[in-house]
Amino acid sequence: GPDVPDDFKLAVEDLVARLERSADEVKLELITKAFQESGGDPASLARIGAKFLRGKEIRDRLLGPLRERLGALGVGENALDDAFAALDEKRAPKKSAPVAVSPEELEELRRIRDRFADELTIRVMEQTAALEREKKRVVDEKERVDNIIRSIGEGLVVVDKDGKIQFMNPAAEKLLGLDQRGARGVPIPQLMKGEHALALAKGSLGDETDNITKEIEFRSASEETQRVVQASTAVIENQDGKTVGMVSVLSDITKQRQLDEAKSKFVSHVSHELRTPLLAIQESLALLMGKEVGEITSEQEKFLSIAHRNITRLSRLVNDILDVAKLEAGKIELRPIPFELKDMVHHVVETIRSWAENKSVTIGEVYPANSVSMVADPDRLTQVVTNLIGNAIKFTPEGGKINVEMTLDQAVPGMAGEPCVAVSVQDSGIGIPKADQKRIFEKFEQVSLASPKGVSSTGLGLTIAKEIVELHRGKIWVESDEGQGSRFTFLIPQKLIINGRVEQDSA
Repeated sequence: GPDVPDDFKLAVEDLVARLERSADEVKLELITKAFQESGGDPASLARIGAKFLRGKEIRDRLLGPLRERLGALGVGENALDDAFAALDEKRAPKKSAPVAVSPEELEELRRIRDRFADELTIRVMEQTAALEREKKRVVDEKERVDNIIRSIGEGLVVVDKDGKIQFMNPAAEKLLGLDQRGARGVPIPQLMKGEHALALAKGSLGDETDNITKEIEFRSASEETQRVVQASTAVIENQDGKTVGMVSVLSDITKQRQLDEAKSKFVSHVSHELRTPLLAIQESLALLMGKEVGEITSEQEKFLSIAHRNITRLSRLVNDILDVAKLEAGKIELRPIPFELKDMVHHVVETIRSWAENKSVTIGEVYPANSVSMVADPDRLTQVVTNLIGNAIKFTPEGGKINVEMTLDQAVPGMAGEPCVAVSVQDSGIGIPKADQKRIFEKFEQVSLASPKGVSSTGLGLTIAKEIVELHRGKIWVESDEGQGSRFTFLIPQKLIINGRVEQDSA
């Protein structure tokens, strides 16, 4: 049956084979002994063989060994051929004369039969005991796994390839407000209704495997039952690599989301409050440095310049924090308009070229011969290009070189079939270790290598750039080796497509 272990089946098959071999040996021995008792008369072989070799399968199996035994007793080949020919079903006599078997031979056969029966009984008992032990082990293991799954604080849901629920643990039942007994075999979308309806399912959070991570917000009339669940889903495959279902791990991140929102509101509020005094200080410093309120000495001008640089840096930091808070809250709205991308990038380069020249760093530019018309948000893309070139200047030593390159790409998969444009910034700086190349796009992250003297960063520029590029339905990445410089590239559609139509600001 399907529950019989393979090792038990193999043991039974081995035992049967051994019994067949033993029975063959007994028959060969009896035929040889009967032939000898007949005086070695070859004519008696047909009669003896008809008694012990009744089935064709048995004859085919034993004629070879029997020929060897009788040949060793001096029986000639011709006599053997004549005797064996008589065993053919068409030529063999319809009735065989009875063969006399002595009481001693009969007793020997009974002993052989009893010995085989005893051995078979012992082997069956051993295999049965082994089967019981294996069954107990499997049951105990299943119970242990079930207890672990039931005790896990995270929700666990298993569905088949058709999306029908096959299993969920108590934590999942509580998170989804479902009962496994009523949900088993039912597609998940049919169950997500009523008080806890599925209101929002955000896209992938960036796993680079077959796993998919989504945040699902459940809304209801009562704030107490509103919650945000993070679902990490992975494909289940059989031994042939065929998808047979999916397993999802559900985590209640409601409290975490509330804390994040509170933190973002606090940071945004503080940043707004900082802007007013910063603007006042900047304006005051500008008046003093412009000598509009009186002459200043060279020493005073030196310290005012230091104060102005630091106030400017602090203003950029506050603006970056505000941008990050807005991006996290989804409050940044793109304002796409038609514009020429080559002009925009060249304007950024010219704006900060003096900064590069102060470090004896040269900036090269490579653009397509044809126009690169865009429908996107030029202000936000200016922010991206400025951050990338600014980082390149920061981490390129004196006498280094930076190359800004723009290339046109045909339709790229995942870009809504629109023609795309790629902008890359290559520097000759310190490079980025492989281990850092993913996390540098996270907030407040910087490379683990020592930065050049006098270089500092908030670690927000690349985070903002990544968010803006992704809002444009694009992607950004870095290619780098330690000590060999870095190449940052972002790729976006030439026309911003949202909900199947080209977005263009009407203002």
